[in-house]
Amino acid sequence: MSAVRRADEEILAAYDRCADAVYRVCRMFLKADSADIMDAFQQTFLKYMVCPKRFENDEHEKAWLIVTASNVCRDILRSSWKKKVRLMDELPQRAAPSDEDETFRCVTALPEKYRTAVYLYYYEGYSALEIAKLTGKAESTVYAVLRDARKQLKQMLTEDEL
Repeated sequence: MSAVRRADEEILAAYDRCADAVYRVCRMFLKADSADIMDAFQQTFLKYMVCPKRFENDEHEKAWLIVTASNVCRDILRSSWKKKVRLMDELPQRAAPSDEDETFRCVTALPEKYRTAVYLYYYEGYSALEIAKLTGKAESTVYAVLRDARKQLKQMLTEDEL
């Protein structure tokens, strides 16, 4: 059985519209590991290429790509290979690029349950209701997560200034 594939024009149009957002999601989850970021980015668009789903509009398509990228990144982080390699994280690491935004660095340092909501709300412009639909959580839960995340970010940014 052969996989159904989208038309090249449709793939290129989605790539042009959503590549930046997908890359930022992958970067947020996987931080400085550029090889994993690119793997997740490519896997997301490969899944899109063979996805039989028809989208209502461009925003629906973008939301699907963002959720898919998040899931791909979580799979990468949960993989047995990553668990074995985490021991290497204890070795001294090279300094983060100096051109990286300090606020974004703090967002990526948040626990995952906060990181996703903050990214979708502030960087992608989704409302709390839209985030609730994307993540399958209650809207009130999203507001509570954003509130708690803002407290943590404020503390992190204040500590960095000292």
